[in-house]
Amino acid sequence: MTKKLFSFLVFIFLIKCLLASFIPLVADESYYYIWSLYPRLSYFDHPAMVSWLIYLGTLVVPFHDPLAVRFFFLLLGTGTIAIWLNLLNQKNASEKQQLIFLALFVLNPLLGIGSILATPDVPLVFFWSLSYFFFLKILENPQKRWYFLFGSSLGLGFCSKYHIVLFVIAGFVSLLFSKKFKQLRPEGILITIAVGLLFSSPVLIWNYQNQWASFLFQINHGFGRSYYDFEWTWGYLAGQALILSPLVLLSLFNLFSKSTDRVFSLSQILFFVTSTFKSVVEANWPIVAHPHAVSHFVIHADRKKVSWTFYYWLAVYGIILVALQTDSGKALIKNQYTTSDIQILEKVAQDFRPLFGPTYQISSLLSWQSGILVPKLKGFSRKDFFDELSVSLPVSKKFFVLKDPGVGWPEYLSTAKFQKLESFDNLNLELYQVSYD
Repeated sequence: MTKKLFSFLVFIFLIKCLLASFIPLVADESYYYIWSLYPRLSYFDHPAMVSWLIYLGTLVVPFHDPLAVRFFFLLLGTGTIAIWLNLLNQKNASEKQQLIFLALFVLNPLLGIGSILATPDVPLVFFWSLSYFFFLKILENPQKRWYFLFGSSLGLGFCSKYHIVLFVIAGFVSLLFSKKFKQLRPEGILITIAVGLLFSSPVLIWNYQNQWASFLFQINHGFGRSYYDFEWTWGYLAGQALILSPLVLLSLFNLFSKSTDRVFSLSQILFFVTSTFKSVVEANWPIVAHPHAVSHFVIHADRKKVSWTFYYWLAVYGIILVALQTDSGKALIKNQYTTSDIQILEKVAQDFRPLFGPTYQISSLLSWQSGILVPKLKGFSRKDFFDELSVSLPVSKKFFVLKDPGVGWPEYLSTAKFQKLESFDNLNLELYQVSYD
């Protein structure tokens, strides 16, 4: 890596640290923060890597700030870029091409601003990229250490997000097209499998102890619908075109290209096309395909296509900046509550105890904002981590609950008395006192 590239990388990291400190936590981040208060081998919703990183961040950054939650995600996000710059350098990409890659990587909403947030996607992309690095090393020089490192990075990726299993599919397709199966060593494959199982054992042990609950939840989440809506398919493809940029996506369909990056990217994007026949596919699910796509584009695109791609991002971010000046634009772009949205509830958390929340989002945000644990009332909304905590079940004869007006009370409160104390119309919430005689 040249000094110029390293300087840009450090600059991007520092800018992200600054943004991470000022951008309020979103609901999912605050939820994962609650996880970090209760360390586990894994969790119902996702593997545990996200909570482990947040726990370490709160040790390194010893003050109550969003940067503490996000610090190690910023490090891994920067490490991901460093891995890809190294890969491009090995492909004899020029410094200019690497700078273009760096710029397009950062402009991608999921890989750029998205990597500031504390989500499972950040460690997933990092360990996927690291696995890809070791995969290519095995094909160049099949030493046992590369198989060991390959297995360890896959295992840690599995502790980040289950999507890492798709690496096996992408790797198999790549080997099929490149006809490099003979370069693999049988003993090396066994090493990779054994080490991969070892490093992914926290997730496997937790699921074994909990009737495979997390695996079943994720399978149902991705393939749980009994009907099909064509909007799921075209919406997914349109979303990928917008996030990757149209020319980057179209470059993957160049049938004359034998690029490994093209195979890895296209295999993931097409895999999730099949998922759209059974469920809505969220835009971030094929996120690991995006670094491969950008790398392939930078190596194979001509100057004109690169220029038009930068014009595209200039227009996109220009439209976003204009939209942010309007209330409807803000509502459209923002799809989650943040800590700033629930500041009005901070005094409620301090004055009404014990207090229970209506959803994991509100409960987590309010817990972070107030510094007081506000568990979700057991039985409200879908099952989540709060339902596993004993503190989510009231034990006192009088307690307080924030409730959505359209949601009924849990059955176990059928003999309780309910007194409405206050309404918060902006959040569509009501505060109740619940008591027993």
